[in-house]
Parts: sequence; C-alpha cells; structure tokens
Amino acid sequence: MATTFRRLGAVGLVSDSGVRDLPESARARVSYFARGAVASHASFRIVRSNVPVQILGLVVQPGDLLHGDENGLVSVPKWIKTS
Repeated sequence: MATTFRRLGAVGLVSDSGVRDLPESARARVSYFARGAVASHASFRIVRSNVPVQILGLVVQPGDLLHGDENGLVSVPKWIKTS
C-alpha cells in the first residue's frame, strides 16, 4: 500500500483502521496515523478519492493540513487574511 500511495503522490496516510509493515513503510518514506498496528493483511481497494472523511471522530476535508503523532491527530485551521 505504501508503494501504491507513494506513486500516487501521497506523503502519508490517515486511516481509521490498523496498518502493518511499519518498518517497510518508513523506508518508503510514507507516514501513517492509524488506529494501531496489526499482524495480518487484507485486500484493499480505493473506492473514492478527494472526498471528506471522518477519522476517529475528526472530519477531514480534501486539502486540510493535518498534524499527527503517537498522541493523536489534529487539523490545522486555515488562516484567513483580512485587509
């Protein structure tokens, strides 16, 4: 998955599910924020892209700037410049 996402231009993945192969993903330079790590794999398919999603209660819109680490995930507010 990391290779596929990287080829599509992604630098990271935010998921409401578990992920695996974390060392391999790190070598591919793909960052993850996920519910946790899992030992097994599953088939996946991309159903839609560039649509709003909800990840662990956080609504994420296409183009949102996100910051995540071991402690959680936040959406960085867009600053509107007013004259």
